[in-house]
Amino acid sequence: MLHHFAPNERIFAAHIMDLFEQVERGKGIRCTGFCDLRQAAIVHQIGQAYDLNCQPFGGWTDAERVLFVLAPSQWQMPDSPIVAICLQTYGEVTHRDILGSVLGLGIKREQIGDILRTENGHIVLVKPPADRVILDELKRVGREAVKCSLIALEEIPEPIRNFRMIKGTVKSLRLDSVVSLCANCSREKGKLLVEKELVTVDAVVRPEPAFLIPESCTISIRGHGKFQIACDGVVTAKGRYVITIKKYI
Repeated sequence: MLHHFAPNERIFAAHIMDLFEQVERGKGIRCTGFCDLRQAAIVHQIGQAYDLNCQPFGGWTDAERVLFVLAPSQWQMPDSPIVAICLQTYGEVTHRDILGSVLGLGIKREQIGDILRTENGHIVLVKPPADRVILDELKRVGREAVKCSLIALEEIPEPIRNFRMIKGTVKSLRLDSVVSLCANCSREKGKLLVEKELVTVDAVVRPEPAFLIPESCTISIRGHGKFQIACDGVVTAKGRYVITIKKYI
């Protein structure tokens, strides 16, 4: 199975296969670290070879980074293994500031999920035991003093989302055409991004360039960002579809 993956993906794929095999051998529930878009696609692909539950958790509805709980098919899946920490500062800090400070504590990247900006501070989604390290040791982010506290997942405030508007036209609502518009690249490059499983539509990996997207959906492109797509059926005189895109920034 490892031959299906690129050389730089095989270490990760082998680790995921080992987790599945541990569960299959009766070793109990196993949990991956937080995965990016491509890693999540690898987990899904490997999971198709096993008769096991493979449940993604991100901590909130539109999570970009998710982890997977692997369990025997007859077992009831546990609650989300994710912990949310609220970071409050007096001054402005960025996503990069927070991530750098958290990683500076010796925490690995796969233990950290999404970092959300809200009216009440930033929310960091983590996999235990990283939560204890952050709560005990994170005192500053950049030059700003920080106060860390636990928050229940269901109490996470609505994140603040900023967008950049993009308008354009495409010949059809094929996924590769829309991806090329979102990523500002050629149709051929858009096709490659889709075929390499670097694109999701409404959180589902769609490796088919000819896939026709819904008129309203959310597309994520690894390395390029996340986009809200709206097509209200307007067609130009040349028969091209008018699309409005909101790019998360």
